[in-house]
Amino acid sequence: MAEESAGASGIKKGALDINLIGTIENSTLLALINYLEDAERIFKGKTAGAAKRKRLKITITICSSGGDSTAGVAIYDRIRSSGLPVRTRALGEVSSAALAVFLAGKERLMFENAFLASDKTNQKTNDRSRQEKEITLTQLQREDERYSRIILENSRMTKRQLDKFEREEKQINAQEAVKLGLAHKIIRNI
Repeated sequence: MAEESAGASGIKKGALDINLIGTIENSTLLALINYLEDAERIFKGKTAGAAKRKRLKITITICSSGGDSTAGVAIYDRIRSSGLPVRTRALGEVSSAALAVFLAGKERLMFENAFLASDKTNQKTNDRSRQEKEITLTQLQREDERYSRIILENSRMTKRQLDKFEREEKQINAQEAVKLGLAHKIIRNI
């Protein structure tokens, strides 16, 4: 049974706080789209004055080991295309599909004990036909390339550093993430 992984406290006083906790999946994507559409109506709508729209703060706090890669990339694209001032915060582990969501933020913050990880797709294909294996491997390779591009576009990592990070399945702590440009700032309290 999938756990509830997206929740928001509602837009109050120009702030929208969204928590992505647990597995990233299609229900997470749908919930996030609804939250962002509400925020867009306020931020871009004519019902709010310009001053109110400027003060809108959207924060997405993420604690997830990943999940559905398609949902993760779709969330990344939806946040980036919204034009909203989205701030993302890493809490605990942020890996795989969740890493893509984290990198969508215009301002990326990490709690001091949080870490980032890139779990290269290592799905087993032992019980499949040769053709199915080839199709699966091609899809996995495309997925890996998509995630690599997202990481490289949103950091100061070199291709060589990224390859090492993915090959060693390394965890990057908050201090390293700031140095590499994956995060902008470490937060110790809210």
